Amino acid sequence: MKPHQSPTSPKSKQKEDNAFSDYYKNNTSAIQKPVRQKVLKVIIVSLIFSIIGSLLTLFLLIYLSPRIPWINELNLFSQTSIPQYITRSAKENKIEISSSFINEISESLVQIKILKINSSAIENSYLSGSLLGNGLVLTNDGWVVGLKSFINVPESELVVITSKNEIYAVDQVLQDPVSDFTYIKIDAKNLKSVAIADYDEFNLSDSLLLLNKLSYNENVISWISRIIDLQHFIPDTIIDAVKNSEEYQPTLLLEKSDSLVGNAPVFTLDKKAAGFVKRINEKNYLYPFSLVDGILDNLLNEEIIERPFLGVRLLDLTQTLNLANATLARNDRGLMIYSDDEKNNPSIISKSPAEKAGLKKGDIIISLNDNTVNNFKDFQEQFFSLTADQLITIGIERDGIAQEVKVTLDKVK
Repeated sequence: MKPHQSPTSPKSKQKEDNAFSDYYKNNTSAIQKPVRQKVLKVIIVSLIFSIIGSLLTLFLLIYLSPRIPWINELNLFSQTSIPQYITRSAKENKIEISSSFINEISESLVQIKILKINSSAIENSYLSGSLLGNGLVLTNDGWVVGLKSFINVPESELVVITSKNEIYAVDQVLQDPVSDFTYIKIDAKNLKSVAIADYDEFNLSDSLLLLNKLSYNENVISWISRIIDLQHFIPDTIIDAVKNSEEYQPTLLLEKSDSLVGNAPVFTLDKKAAGFVKRINEKNYLYPFSLVDGILDNLLNEEIIERPFLGVRLLDLTQTLNLANATLARNDRGLMIYSDDEKNNPSIISKSPAEKAGLKKGDIIISLNDNTVNNFKDFQEQFFSLTADQLITIGIERDGIAQEVKVTLDKVK
């Protein structure tokens, strides 16, 4: 006989369901409370370890990035909020220069302007129209260097405005007798001076940074240019190629760029001052700061400029062709002592150190103090590092025979 199941009434079933629900709620709340606490603790601990791990990773990247080159290339720490100065060369090659780079080298950039003496405050404002030129701080105690083509007014009418917009009256102006450099003294202390690039640091295709600032409240304008010729000199005639031994001739040619770069300060990409742009016949030449080395001691100690004087006129044989047949001299290198008869300029100046030492017309200078002289560039680099009254040894070729001549230099009057 099959067992008989008693039917369950709706009321009794509802009671059973209610009892089961009450039992579930009472017991699960007690179970879930410690479980939730454990989960919360796990989440908090995980967050703490994640933060510690992130900080540790950041520290390791900062510590290792200077030591591992490829980390730097990832630009992990680039800040998009800092503007970039994008400069472009004539070849459309882009080089990114950061604002911090520009700001650092611009600390040595000054503006040379005409003194404002009007009664009106508005008229005394130093606007871009009053700019005579940009200069660079040579020493931290107030010596500034610029180009004379921009400084053509009396020193009493000049002021210098620093990168901090401080205005200084000019105490003294000294003109270099053999170059376009002009040296200005202001009564200032703790200025940011430039580091000077050596002449032999320049190589073909080197990139250089050109700066310009028209007014104190304007941004620095910058260009990237390249050296496209280390010895650029194309005279129209032989007479144009003959130069005084004391005449500086720029030879470092920069690629064609905007006309505004004329007389602009120039820096290497390792933040050294290379010189100024000298614009000649619509070409941009680098007027190098290496010319400063020879006079720096006298400038700082005695506040004078003395340049060595030899007293000859020279023809760069590397800039001539077929001169050997006419002069019976080889023309692959060296500087020939040469006269400019058309302009009545003798090859050797009377009573000069060259004449006293016995140098003659037609002698070919091939060395200075045992340093080889192949061209006018070599001669300038070596000669302008010498001092007045210095005893030097000049290597020459006379009638095809090499010999040496001792010369005591004088000073340029």
